[in-house]
Amino acid sequence: MVAHMLLVLVGGCLLLLILPHICNAATDLLNGDGGHARRWIAFHDDGRARGLSYKQRDDELLLREALASLRRQASDGVAVKPTEWYQSLQIARCRVSDDLAAMRPDLAVRFAQAAGELNYGDVLYPAEARAVDRQVLAAASPRHPTEDQIAALRIIRPG
Repeated sequence: MVAHMLLVLVGGCLLLLILPHICNAATDLLNGDGGHARRWIAFHDDGRARGLSYKQRDDELLLREALASLRRQASDGVAVKPTEWYQSLQIARCRVSDDLAAMRPDLAVRFAQAAGELNYGDVLYPAEARAVDRQVLAAASPRHPTEDQIAALRIIRPG
């Protein structure tokens, strides 16, 4: 009897834990948007809680979309030609900035400032960033290292 009650109690607790996830999955399935509407509402709720106006939230969302577009376009270019990573990054920055300037010139300036401060590791998807890392490190590695350069790489930092 006690075991049965314990089993029901544990089952009920588990149901309460997974019920929100089941509801979210059902809502996402009904909306057919993979959860975008729910995340959009959550984004605006968070912005409202931070005291942002609708325009400020909209601006932030447009900047996030521009950064996501920059990441996708630059990564696509690097995936095709890792050796031309810098050009791919610059082309993507210009394209996204131009697209944003067509809609909102004031945001294009903010985007250009933010994107200009990011290095390739901040922009690219991890696999493409690793490909660029290999290119950069290979170019920076000395062809004929000195004894000190060799010794420096043998030092293990205590951890």
